[in-house]
Amino acid sequence: MRRTASAPTPPFRGPTPHPLRAPLLHWLALGLLAVALLPAARGQHALIGWLPYWLVVAPALSLLVLDRHRWTAALAGTLVGRRRRASRVPPRQARRLRARAPTRRGGRSAAHAGLAAFIGALVPRV
Repeated sequence: MRRTASAPTPPFRGPTPHPLRAPLLHWLALGLLAVALLPAARGQHALIGWLPYWLVVAPALSLLVLDRHRWTAALAGTLVGRRRRASRVPPRQARRLRARAPTRRGGRSAAHAGLAAFIGALVPRV
């Protein structure tokens, strides 16, 4: 089947979001507000148990499960990027170890930089 010039192909906008994503985000936001502002929401309920779990943890875990493919792709991207950077360094001849100078307090470590890259990869760009 041929496409005519009058019917252009629509641009690809990515995968459609899951229909439960928006209600879970609202539930999480309202639960965070309730736990932060209402002392009664930080306790136990006789029928459903620990309220912060149902108001914050349960919707957050549900969102993680819905977006697990995006989370694993972002994590794999940061791990692969770290391996590639490490493999670009040419191997050097063995040298004697020198005493290390004391590190600055407040300096960013490699783990901190990796965590910042991982979180940056998770935030959707608008």
